[in-house]
Amino acid sequence: MKNQLTFLSQVGIEKVKSRPTDDCPFCNRSGLTGIIAEDGPILLVENKYATIRDTYQTVLIETDCCDVGILEYSLDHVIRLLRFGLKHWERMKQSGDFQSVLFFKNHGPLSGGSVAHAHMQLVGLKHVDYRNEIPMDTFTGETIIQDGSVHFSLSTSPLASFSEFNLIIGDTKELEKVAIHLKNAVDYILNKMNCRSYNLFFYDMEGKIYLKVVPRYPASPYTIGYHLKQVNDNIGDKAREIAQEYYLNMGYGGR
Repeated sequence: MKNQLTFLSQVGIEKVKSRPTDDCPFCNRSGLTGIIAEDGPILLVENKYATIRDTYQTVLIETDCCDVGILEYSLDHVIRLLRFGLKHWERMKQSGDFQSVLFFKNHGPLSGGSVAHAHMQLVGLKHVDYRNEIPMDTFTGETIIQDGSVHFSLSTSPLASFSEFNLIIGDTKELEKVAIHLKNAVDYILNKMNCRSYNLFFYDMEGKIYLKVVPRYPASPYTIGYHLKQVNDNIGDKAREIAQEYYLNMGYGGR
């Protein structure tokens, strides 16, 4: 397969053996090594257990508190976090060392993460360009709100299945708007959809930054066995419902 990633099994075994299940490696800040950058409680560190061949893996630790996440963060902290992450994502992209750089977040038991403490990952791929695998129509959808250069929608062509939120970021100077809509998407997933897990995925495509907020459920056999995606038949209704609850009822007219 052209864009297949190779998992280093022995490193994965060492990672599992490295700590007791009740020991959070990100809470023990004095024990962290390979610190690349920091901004108050936010840290970027080298991943001690790089499990993918031909990559440079880093971890962005979002906070020094172990039991909080995007929903609990202040708006200012989300803005600070986005600014920090986008800055170092851009730095890695501009280094010339990688074909492409992944920027994503796991949250919850079905998200693919192994540490509960809130974090993101920046992964430089030396020989793979992820953009070759991403169809641009996945970023089209039913509009929830157009807020300046930031477009917030529900995808009509999801990468996985069902409801995926899209944020198209036309201008990174408008991170306050991005933070507001990101917090709303996470709130909807965790509290309205009653879903415990989600992922964030950032994409650098055709001169714009795209962000997907994807609820995670047990994978469907349609998706795993046949790569067939299921799309809700009421996406338009859902988009209008979200717009009503989070924006119109709250008197939000944009920033």
